[in-house]
Amino acid sequence: MNNKEGFNLMSEIEKIIILLEDSKKIWKTQIVVFWDYAGKVLKDLEDQTPIDINLPAFDNPKITLTAKELRNICISQEEYLAYSHLTYIFTLFGILTTDVNKQNLKIDSFLKNNGVIDQDIREITLARETRNGYVHYMSKAHNDWIEAYNKAKPKKSPIKEGDPIKNAFVGNAQNKLLQQIYDWHELLIKTSRTIVQKNSINRFGGLIK
Repeated sequence: MNNKEGFNLMSEIEKIIILLEDSKKIWKTQIVVFWDYAGKVLKDLEDQTPIDINLPAFDNPKITLTAKELRNICISQEEYLAYSHLTYIFTLFGILTTDVNKQNLKIDSFLKNNGVIDQDIREITLARETRNGYVHYMSKAHNDWIEAYNKAKPKKSPIKEGDPIKNAFVGNAQNKLLQQIYDWHELLIKTSRTIVQKNSINRFGGLIK
């Protein structure tokens, strides 16, 4: 990869960092809105209390749900928000992967040669396989996911093939999937910055392969 190609890739990564930072704020806000509404507005209402909802962008803008229905919908969005956000941030990170692949380079080798430590690469691989599990396996564990988990975590996978992936991230009687995806989000930002920093140091010698 020549200096011009390296510069263009670094510019793309800097844009990715900005988008990752912005999406983190949006994601947190979405979670708060769902939980705040479910916890405060709906908490003290009787289950069968009717609630009219206006949808201004629709031809028929009004629907009516019970408080119980709306409360359950809000709470159930946690898993959707987790997986959909993971898919989004890997779409952003995929820009880097695509550009690296165009240069006939392997992404793991590229990351390692650009200062990303082995453990972080293993976590990124697990995050990617979690995203693949959501998209291709109905959020269930598959062989590649289990292999990635066993390499990234200190203990072997607590779930088997076909089990819900979210069951692997449970602690203190709580689902830790949201926290894990937040940690992966931070890791992708750190990784992107590491690559930019490494190449700014090496800017006169071309992109590090």
